[in-house]
Amino acid sequence: MEEEFFYRLRKQDKIICQMRRRGDQVFFSKDGFWWRGDEQLNAQVKKGLFLVDDYTGIRDKNNRFLFAEDIVQFRLGSIIKRKRAFQIVKVGEEFQVRPLFPGPQLTIEEIAQKPDLEWISYTFLNADFGVGN
Repeated sequence: MEEEFFYRLRKQDKIICQMRRRGDQVFFSKDGFWWRGDEQLNAQVKKGLFLVDDYTGIRDKNNRFLFAEDIVQFRLGSIIKRKRAFQIVKVGEEFQVRPLFPGPQLTIEEIAQKPDLEWISYTFLNADFGVGN
């Protein structure tokens, strides 16, 4: 079976849909549940009309796909009760998890193990955090 790749398509700060690619087949979904082919949308993707955020391969505690440019929160350890916020970024072919405020940088594998991992926002909507640079 061919490997599937997932992406989020957007125009600046407006999310258009999710895209799923398996070999030469491309499908689109507004909600991540119902997928359909769309030649017109696929042609727009090929022309580079959208920003494309890569799927990290992990989901949050509510089964929501997490993509590059998402902001997530979770507890760093069992002693620390307060959740901390982090930005997921893709640098080259690698995902990095950067703290929004001073703190440790983590790997995507480390946060995948967090049972309280929770999506909270998008980086592209939160320029005041000063992230993404």
